[in-house]
Amino acid sequence: MRQFKATLVALVIVWSLAAGTLSAQSKAKPTLQVDTFESPAEQLAWLSYGVGLATFVSDHQLTQALPAGTWKPSFDAEVFARQFQLKVWDEATGKQQLSYDFMDQMELVAKADFLEEYVWRYYKHPDWPTPEGLRISEFENWIPSNLQNHRPMTGASVTIER
Repeated sequence: MRQFKATLVALVIVWSLAAGTLSAQSKAKPTLQVDTFESPAEQLAWLSYGVGLATFVSDHQLTQALPAGTWKPSFDAEVFARQFQLKVWDEATGKQQLSYDFMDQMELVAKADFLEEYVWRYYKHPDWPTPEGLRISEFENWIPSNLQNHRPMTGASVTIER
């Protein structure tokens, strides 16, 4: 539990630094919204996803250009946030016992190298241009034996306030 708290504190610090940098650049202020979950494992998974989104906004200096309201991530941002989520999850599970079925399934997706296809299939926005090189038919064939009873989730978002 101590490792879990340390991981959460580290994520909050990363987000605070990113938000401070963004706020200093403009009057726009990004706010991380994370849903509340029952287990520490779920909370960690979605906090890390949210920090991934915020990091993408910070790294790409998007705050000034984004309209006020809940940000709809681009394909690249969504992939980045889920990669970040998986990285934090991998580091946390290397140090402590955590269990969350959604993340187990996400690890399967990543190990099969289908993360981009996963994001495209489950989270695509109508305004996203189709990325080149997606292996959609391979992924669709892979799903039935690997993602049974899968429920796509998004437990965090970034809101831009002006």
